[in-house]
Amino acid sequence: VDHPSAREFVANLITRIVHKRQAQLPLAELRADPVFQSAFGDDPRAPFQRLLEAGVLAVGGSDFAPRLRFTHERLLEYLLAQYYDAQCAEGNLGEDCLINMARDSWNFPALWGAALTLLLLGKNADQFILLAESEFSEARQLATEGLAALFQDDASLAVSLANRLLERPSIEGKRVALFAASLMGETGFDLFRSASGSREASARQTALVVINAIYHHDPQIV
Repeated sequence: VDHPSAREFVANLITRIVHKRQAQLPLAELRADPVFQSAFGDDPRAPFQRLLEAGVLAVGGSDFAPRLRFTHERLLEYLLAQYYDAQCAEGNLGEDCLINMARDSWNFPALWGAALTLLLLGKNADQFILLAESEFSEARQLATEGLAALFQDDASLAVSLANRLLERPSIEGKRVALFAASLMGETGFDLFRSASGSREASARQTALVVINAIYHHDPQIV
């Protein structure tokens, strides 16, 4: 999206998607809205036409109620991440920004990918710990998925974060580290062995609990 008018159109679409909590928007409603009318011209250089031809946007739904969406879900998540990053920086979502995003994703699924994108781009150890030790299950799940995804990009950092969580007193954090470890291959087994042989009783007990949970979910992993 290299044209200023197209970028403005995308920014307005993202704002509307956030406000509506919908990844797809009624095309007729957008065409009738003064904010968007200039983007829907017959000129092939109009932002709407440009983005359709570039494969950035797509029109779906029925002929009677067409809806506009971003063609690729990952692109939508990245654009949402940019939007929420600015909102978080301005303090508009509260101190625990990513936690709030994770919890809101129940009503707005694309927000989960956006939160995960922000977490991985930031690579902030304190943020991982905050999520992993949160009282909210959505935050802990985000930390688990984040650690597993981070391992694919930066294995040493992911393992370092997992070890930090295992060394901290929080049981929730230990569980996050080990559930993520189950997705890290042989390196993950080393983390389990470390926890199982720990002098700390809570680490050993947590390892047993997580192994039992994984076994009942997918016995082939254990």
